[in-house]
Amino acid sequence: MIMDEKIEYFKLPFYKRLSSIIIDFSIIVVAFTIFLLPISSIMGKRLTNNVELKECVVAMNEMLLESGLFIKKEVIDEESGEVAYEVIEEITDQAITAGSEYLGMQEEYEKLKDESGLFVYENEQYIEVGTKEDLDKFYKEAWNTFYSELINSESYSSYNKKYAQIMTSNTTTTYTISIVISASLFFVIFPLLNKNGKTLGKLLFKISVVTDNYEKPNKLQVFIRQFFFVVLNFLILPAIISVVISLFEKRGKSLHDYISSTRLIDSNVEKILKEKMKNKDKEENNNPNEYGLNLGEGK
Repeated sequence: MIMDEKIEYFKLPFYKRLSSIIIDFSIIVVAFTIFLLPISSIMGKRLTNNVELKECVVAMNEMLLESGLFIKKEVIDEESGEVAYEVIEEITDQAITAGSEYLGMQEEYEKLKDESGLFVYENEQYIEVGTKEDLDKFYKEAWNTFYSELINSESYSSYNKKYAQIMTSNTTTTYTISIVISASLFFVIFPLLNKNGKTLGKLLFKISVVTDNYEKPNKLQVFIRQFFFVVLNFLILPAIISVVISLFEKRGKSLHDYISSTRLIDSNVEKILKEKMKNKDKEENNNPNEYGLNLGEGK
């Protein structure tokens, strides 16, 4: 474009770069939230067909029922109308006794009763003598004690961990897909479709993307710049390094600018440079050489 050393110091103010990035990331957050709902729905349906997850749920429910601390309650699925069941807590003396026996902790339960002062042991059985409020509190605490022992047992924990891994993986995948779609749409696809290679934030704050020679970047350069912008800025350390470099580099170039051989300038400055270039071309075309020939004209 214009080969002028002064051009090297048309550095974009950092506040404009930062402001445009804030706007762009705000748009990404909104887009992420919008895309998250349908993606979550799709991934949720996929999750219901996960064989491993079903096996974990069945195995854990069977253990809960076997322990005696839970009972099975039939329910009707509102969507399908089919009869299903759910496992619910049963906080009673009978349930807790069954749970302590299942865990091999009968002596511990008897000790809790003896220490509570709410029971009298007669004819080889415990008789309730406490108030209903105190007894309800005792049974709830005792139930929680044995339930905690149950879920921390090795057999139950193995299924629970597998269940948590599947759910975490599903959530991570859901969020990742939503982020990738949002970032790709507004940080990569939109600039590629825009003739100036700008994001919405750059359009709003009148920031231009140009090559190192202040020319319009081609589509490949725009893609490379935006792709590495997304990759580098979603990694904490590279993002910090990129910001530091842009602050101290005389042209304000970031890491992705170096990779794509581009830089940012104020759109008003770009207009001035283009006008200078036009004027310079006119002067060269109207300036004949030493032989009196106008080299700007064709034969």
